[in-house]
Amino acid sequence: MGCLGDVNWQAVSAIATFTAVIVALLPIIGNELRRRAIARNLRARLLAQMTLLRPIIARRFTNTKLGSVTEEPLSNDEAIPVKAVEEMFSQAHVLRAKEHDLVTTVIINLLAFRESGPVSPETACSVLELLDQAIQTLEKGGFRRRWWRRLKLPWSSHDGENEGRGMLK
Repeated sequence: MGCLGDVNWQAVSAIATFTAVIVALLPIIGNELRRRAIARNLRARLLAQMTLLRPIIARRFTNTKLGSVTEEPLSNDEAIPVKAVEEMFSQAHVLRAKEHDLVTTVIINLLAFRESGPVSPETACSVLELLDQAIQTLEKGGFRRRWWRRLKLPWSSHDGENEGRGMLK
């Protein structure tokens, strides 16, 4: 008998099938890795704009030592982060469902906030709460977490309490 007679053809067939499955899965795995990278990038950009927006709303629509501040809508300069978040919404489909829902809710409220007339302090407080919730959810969603390391944010406390909001409140 020759060399080919000693080969286990069932094993060769199994290896060939396994290899074909792996080769077929490579584009799917690549697309998922690309989607996750886009989602991480979007989270970082959304966090940057929401973090800029939070003190603007807090400063304009909360009581200070000088008394009640204006209840007027955001000015054009103050609305720049709102416009930036609104422009990023077209990419929100790459986020996880909870993140997508929160970003959608925040954007709807921010647009109403920007376009409406006088805004009550209670409305501003609810928008601030939504922003805080969205910031925390986006931070937990993978912006600062990878499987091999965890990045410690400089403004977070050591015990994990008030993480991500330390200097902004």
